[in-house]
Order: sequence, then C-alpha cells, then structure tokens
Amino acid sequence: RSIQAVIDLVAEFASDQKPIGRKSRERAVPLLAYSNIPGCFADAVDRLDRAHEAWNLHHRWMTTGRHYSFAAIAVANGTNPELNAPVAEDILDRLNDAGYWHEWDASILLSFHPDGAEVASNRYWEAVEGYTGGPRRPPPVARDDLALVALADGSARDAGSRLAELNRHLLQMRPRPSRQVALALAATLVLASGTSPGGWQWNVLHGFGMYAYAEALREEASD
Repeated sequence: RSIQAVIDLVAEFASDQKPIGRKSRERAVPLLAYSNIPGCFADAVDRLDRAHEAWNLHHRWMTTGRHYSFAAIAVANGTNPELNAPVAEDILDRLNDAGYWHEWDASILLSFHPDGAEVASNRYWEAVEGYTGGPRRPPPVARDDLALVALADGSARDAGSRLAELNRHLLQMRPRPSRQVALALAATLVLASGTSPGGWQWNVLHGFGMYAYAEALREEASD
C-alpha cells in the first residue's frame, strides 16, 4: 500500500498544472504517503500547492522549496491555507517586534497551534526561557526547534528546558552529530513525549521528523 501510495502521488505531481521540482517533491511525498489525508491524492496535491502559494504571497523571498515539507503537514492536518497564512504572518510580526528577524520557518510551525497567534507566540517565549535559563535570546540554529517544542502539551518552559538537556546529551555521543541535527532530534523527542496518542500535533511531529531527516541527508550526509 505504501509503494502504491508513493507511485500514485508521484503521478499526480507529474500531471499537476504547475509541477514542482524533484527535490521539492521529495520533501512532500513521504509525509503525504504515510498520512491519513482527507480526500484523494489529486486533492492533496492541489491543497499542497495552495498552502505553499499562500505563504509565498505573504513572503515571496522567504518561502522556498523546503517549505513543501511544511505544506505537506498543512495538507495532512486539513489546514485551510488562506486562513493559516495570515496567522503565520501575525506570528512573524510578533517575533520581529521582539528582535527575532525573518523567522518565517518558526512562524509557520507555530501557526499550526490551534489556539492562534497570541497563544503560540507566548508559548514560544516560554520555551525560549526554558531553553536559555532566562531572558537571553537563543541562537538562530535553535529557533525552529523551539517553535516545535512550544507545540507540546503542558508547560512550554519545561519543554524548552528538556530540549536543552537532550541536546547536550546528544552532543556528547560518539560519533557526534552536528549541532543542527542534534537539535532536530532533541526537538522531535520532546514533542513526541508531549503529544497524546492521536493528538493534534501528530502530523506536525512526523512531518518535522521527515523534514529534519531529509535536510540532514542533503546537507550533512556524514550525520
């Protein structure tokens, strides 16, 4: 069934009126194939295009091929692209006001929180405090991962502390992963432990895991 799903999805992407590039397709197909997406694959490909275009209309120079991974999460969630993009924009403005410039990836991840921009942003600040142990800003490499753990159930501050703890542990392993890969692994583990079975974070959790793995394969093959 998995193989057939991949074959059918690739065929739908190939027949799309605006076919996307191979690398962008590779980012989207795995999550779509393994998700219980509503509707047929033709609808899924159309909604993927809509999600990516909605973000692109807001920030053309910041929306890239890697965001097809996030668009696949939106499709798996049944997210309405036209309603989601303004939420992501609102979060981006809040992050910019706090001096976190151009954090579009983090804003999109936070926009999947069902309680809206204000709650998602507040949880992000709490996760940052837990990660840094105070009001310090986190390094840019950790900001997507902090957005992810801010989606976990329970205390976002505890989730941020757990991210820092797991990251330190992973960086002590041999062979040592890169900082980027260690953070992605730690963030995925934190969200997994903070997600109830069948919780709304399910598709975000697996989508980010596939995204992080794909990016590691492309950019950091030694990991």
